[in-house]
Amino acid sequence: MLPGGLLTGYIGISVEKVLFVLLASGALGRREHVRSAAITSVTFVGWLSGVSLAVRASRAGTASPDARDYVGEVPWRLVATALPGVVLGTMLGPRVNRWVPLPA
Repeated sequence: MLPGGLLTGYIGISVEKVLFVLLASGALGRREHVRSAAITSVTFVGWLSGVSLAVRASRAGTASPDARDYVGEVPWRLVATALPGVVLGTMLGPRVNRWVPLPA
């Protein structure tokens, strides 16, 4: 875990990029196709985010008493503000991608 944390802090890459490189290069024993490695690494980060959300939401009473709209350590107003953009981007992104021409 420590090398991953150091990489994230020093050169600005995170766990999904490290996992992608490990899967695509074959460093874990079997070389995966680039598309499979990308999907696996993004899915892995999604699951980790869900676990992190559950842990932080279960930590009742740790936020400041003036922190309204918090459940545990999760700022739900901020989550509700960002969620529509995430959902729309997820739905519209593939459609917009079809309109972008591939480089020659």
